[in-house]
Amino acid sequence: MRCIMSTFSEQLWNVPPGLSEALLHGTVCGLLCGAPGLSVLAYRRALNDLLDIADMHEDEVDRFTELAAEDIRAPDLSFEPLLPEYDAPLEDRLTALAEWAGGFVRGFEEGSGEVEGEALEAFDDIVSISELNADEVDDDDAEFDYFSVVEHLKVAVLMVHDTVNSLDEDSLDEESLDESE
Repeated sequence: MRCIMSTFSEQLWNVPPGLSEALLHGTVCGLLCGAPGLSVLAYRRALNDLLDIADMHEDEVDRFTELAAEDIRAPDLSFEPLLPEYDAPLEDRLTALAEWAGGFVRGFEEGSGEVEGEALEAFDDIVSISELNADEVDDDDAEFDYFSVVEHLKVAVLMVHDTVNSLDEDSLDEESLDESE
């Protein structure tokens, strides 16, 4: 597994207090999936509405968004949610995982994304992950479960992303057919 934490973290100079990198990344990814093809300015405005990032440098937000877009579209499916390293306490990782998923859901909904079929089930799984409560986990298998949930999250996000992008391509194809008639 590649470590994107440092790549993305290098882009963050001025994160507002109380805003986790996981929440920021999840929200950016949700926006990218829910509203593909917007301008960087539109993403920045949406992020500011959702997370109040007005104190962050525009260049910082724009570069972070660009990196997230590249990562989520990676042809080798190497996408990784921005979560704490595996040596962080499990409770911190679970909290960040729930924040990431919650940010994704809010970003996706802000982008007015729509999914259907298996992608809708995947989106519902992301919603369920956002409801995780680290205080309620005290199972011996929690570490293994965490890895499994992170892997499931990655697959669910990529499924949602691919479905929305194929729906966008289908509507573009229909528009071009309508114009040629």
